[in-house]
Amino acid sequence: MRELADLRDGVVNAISRLTKEGQDIIVMVADSTSTSKIGPYLDSYPDCVINVGIAEQNMVGMAAGLSRSVDISCSRRTQRRFSSGARTSR
Repeated sequence: MRELADLRDGVVNAISRLTKEGQDIIVMVADSTSTSKIGPYLDSYPDCVINVGIAEQNMVGMAAGLSRSVDISCSRRTQRRFSSGARTSR
C-alpha cells in the first residue's frame, strides 16, 4: 500500500525545484505561511513570496494581475482549496 503524502509538501517541493531551474514564480499567501507549509520556500526565496495578510478576497485579483508578468502564479487559501474555481465538498 502506498503511503499518502501531503499535497502542501509536494507543491513546495515542485515550486522550489522550478524556481531553482530558473522559472519566474511568485507565491501569494494570506497569513498562512505555517498552515500552507510554504516556510522552506520563503526561507530560500523570500523575494518570491507575497503575504497579503487577511485580504483573501483581494489575493485572487492580485494573483491574476501578477500572472501577466510571471511564468506561474499560485495563490493559496487556508481552506484547503486552490483558487482554480473548483469547489470541494465538506
